[in-house]
Amino acid sequence: MSYSFNTMSSSDQIMVSICCLSYNHEKYIEQALGSFLAQKVDFKYEVLIHDDASLDDTQSIIRKYQADYPDLIFPILQEENQRSKTGGGMDPRFNYPRSRGKYIAVCEGDDYWMDIRKLQVQVDFLEKNSAYSGCFCDHVIVDENGVVQKEWAANFKRDIEQIDVFSSGGWYANAGLVFRNELVFDWDKFKGINGGDRYQATLLTDNGKKLGYIDRQMCAYRVHSGGIYSKKSSVKKYLKIFEDFKKYQSSKYYKKYRTEIKKKLSASAYVLGENALIQRNWKDYFYYLGQSIACTTFESRIFNFKMFVKSFVKPLITRGSN
Repeated sequence: MSYSFNTMSSSDQIMVSICCLSYNHEKYIEQALGSFLAQKVDFKYEVLIHDDASLDDTQSIIRKYQADYPDLIFPILQEENQRSKTGGGMDPRFNYPRSRGKYIAVCEGDDYWMDIRKLQVQVDFLEKNSAYSGCFCDHVIVDENGVVQKEWAANFKRDIEQIDVFSSGGWYANAGLVFRNELVFDWDKFKGINGGDRYQATLLTDNGKKLGYIDRQMCAYRVHSGGIYSKKSSVKKYLKIFEDFKKYQSSKYYKKYRTEIKKKLSASAYVLGENALIQRNWKDYFYYLGQSIACTTFESRIFNFKMFVKSFVKPLITRGSN
C-alpha cells in the first residue's frame, strides 16, 4: 500500500511525534502503521517505534515500512526484552527523549486510528487552547479480529482535571491522546505505575493544567490475549491499582488527594482480601484486610469488620463445633 504526503507543509519543523510501542504485534502492526501514514494533515510528523524484542515477525514488518519510508519511520528494535528487565515506561525511556515534535501522539502497535483527520483535529485544538496540556478523543473497543465489542464514549464527556486521575479511571484510550512535548519524567520514582499511564496523566494535569475532550470517535483500543494489560486477570488488575496508589502515598500528591487515594487503596485491598480468603491465603488476607480498614472512614471500617466476622470468624467457629 502506498501513501501520499502532498498535504504536508514544506517546513522542516516536526509538529507531531507519533510514539508507538510494539511487542509480538505481527497481526496488528500494519494496521497501526497504515493508520499513521493515512493521516491528512498540513504539517510534518514522524513515527517513532520501540519494539521490545518481539518473538514473532513484528520486527520484519517494521523494517519493511522503514525501508519504504526512511525519512518518516524511525524504529528501535531491541534484541533483549527491556520490560522484563526494568518494568514499564518504554515510551518515556525510548521514544519521548528522541521526539522532535511540538506534540506527542501515542498509539501502541495493536491499536489503531480510525479517522484520517485525527492528528489535524487534535493539533488544531491545542494550537488554539494554550491552557491545555493535551487532548483526547472517544474510542471503540475491538477484539483481535477488529470486530467492535463496545462503542465507548469516554467516561468523561468533559475535560479532565488532576482530581479525576485519583478519583476515577478509564478516562481515555492511550491511542486517543495527544499532548505537548514538555513533560519531564522522574521515572525512577514512579516506575511501573499502571504502565506509566496514571503517572503520565498526573503530570499532564499538574499546575492546574487540563486535558481537553474531543467529542469525536477517532481511535480503536484492541483487547486480545497477547495484550500487556488486557490479558491480566481482574485480580492482577486490582493488585496493580493497589500497588500504584501505595506509591502515591509517599508522593507530593498525597496531601492534596488523600481522600481519593485512600478510597482507591481501600476498594482494591478489599477485592484482593476477598480473593486471598477464597485461596485460604491467610497472610495476604489479613494484610489486605488491614489495609482496607486503615484507609476507610469509621462507617466503612465497621462494614469491613462485619465482613471479616462473616467470612472468617464464623466459618472457624462452625468447623470447631463439628
